[in-house]
Amino acid sequence: MSESDSDADGSTTEETGGASQEAPNHNAQQQQQTGGGTSLDDFVSQEEQAVIQDWLIYVGGLFAVLGLAIGLNSNIQDQWDHNLFDVSQGATGTPAVSYLVVTMVGIIALAFFGAIVARNVDNTENTAFKVAAVVSLVAMPILYLVAGFTVVIPYDNVSLNFVNVIVSGLGSGVAAAISSAIVVWLTENKAPTAISG
Repeated sequence: MSESDSDADGSTTEETGGASQEAPNHNAQQQQQTGGGTSLDDFVSQEEQAVIQDWLIYVGGLFAVLGLAIGLNSNIQDQWDHNLFDVSQGATGTPAVSYLVVTMVGIIALAFFGAIVARNVDNTENTAFKVAAVVSLVAMPILYLVAGFTVVIPYDNVSLNFVNVIVSGLGSGVAAAISSAIVVWLTENKAPTAISG
């Protein structure tokens, strides 16, 4: 065998050996890039990711509005700083805790009421915003009165302070009106197609 032949064979062997060494390195790089062979697409498709993202934005926005309404209502009630009940001597207790729960339920319900208005009321001239805000503002004092008269029933020597309840209800109505109007906008602009379509 000639020297040229041996050189050719040697170079061929070296090239083959180099390729065999490069292959494991290439596979290792692929595994690092894919995170061990798994990705989000293996569990959730691109279409499903888009749907999940839409719902996360909308539902997250709703809970943010609820937090805003509850916090705003709490601040308003602290500023009023008046008693909703007249407690006489010998009273068996006060229904303040039960009344607070009823109030929070009302604010939450009126926030979601905004989503219903957004779906059913034409908002060409901001009508949906007006409906949601005005109804919420008026509904809260009504809730305060009805709930107030109801929760004092089990308590002796406890009566409802009518004026304070109306004023307090209007304060909560302001918080509910703002949150309900925001939900109208949220439903019209950020809701998934299943809701806004």
